[in-house]
Amino acid sequence: MDKSCFGCKYKKGSSICDGCTATIINNVRLPSLHKILHKKYNLAVDKNADYGNSFDKIMDKLVDHNIDPLQGLYIRLADKFNRFETLLFSDTQKVKDESIRDTLRDLSNYVDLYMAWEDKKDGQM
Repeated sequence: MDKSCFGCKYKKGSSICDGCTATIINNVRLPSLHKILHKKYNLAVDKNADYGNSFDKIMDKLVDHNIDPLQGLYIRLADKFNRFETLLFSDTQKVKDESIRDTLRDLSNYVDLYMAWEDKKDGQM
């Protein structure tokens, strides 16, 4: 893996990968944001594979049943936001291997997965 691309496994040998061409903004490098976006992207790809592309499948099923897919997204985001609130305001945590950062990353990835699904549905991908 290319260290200059913070371990991006989707394009090796480049200081700026295809997915992160905006790492230089107003002549200021944003390596921390670059690293965060890559970690988020890699996590979304890996989790989506582990879940058998369940996000797209559920969105497609909602459409098949004349249910607005945004309602499905709302439910997923609400569940994760409830998890965020619990982690933030509770003194005890039963599941020890999920941090607030993990939950925030998941929240963001659900929005990204929805937008990618919508682009695919509209023929933009």
